Amino acid sequence: MVWSPASNATLTLNVDGAFLSQLTKGGLGGALRDSRGIVHAAYQIAAPFVSSALHAELLAIKVGLQLLSLHNFQSVCIQSDCLLVVQDINGNSTNHTEYGTLIEDIQFMLQQLQQIHVSYTPRTCNKIAHRLANLAFESEQTMYWIQETPDCIRDIVLKELPPLT
Repeated sequence: MVWSPASNATLTLNVDGAFLSQLTKGGLGGALRDSRGIVHAAYQIAAPFVSSALHAELLAIKVGLQLLSLHNFQSVCIQSDCLLVVQDINGNSTNHTEYGTLIEDIQFMLQQLQQIHVSYTPRTCNKIAHRLANLAFESEQTMYWIQETPDCIRDIVLKELPPLT
């Protein structure tokens, strides 16, 4: 299974968080693509003081929402390979875990933005975000790209381009 555009949105933002339990840092990655697979924005962010993989994933989604809001992207499906995070964000009940406030922040941001929702995708469909998160984790660098494809993911983008119809 490989990446494919979301059928219920104009753009697809794949996000991922990287984390090792021995360290208190994480990496966040995301790539926004259209139905043709063209990258419209991407990010890799070094995140200090991350406490778990769930925490890193939630932060990657929040940063993605901030990017969408800042650049006024609409009709977006945010895809994460962490089913628990997707369920927590889409759930109706109050989350009483240590991440409850962060989940509420994300839910509030989703209410403020137009036509943006969060869904689950398998890890095999999330390779670009995974690579960006790992690069941020390893390099401890923060990078943003708007209307360009970063060289570090170009090989995956080319492999995942949908066939021409």
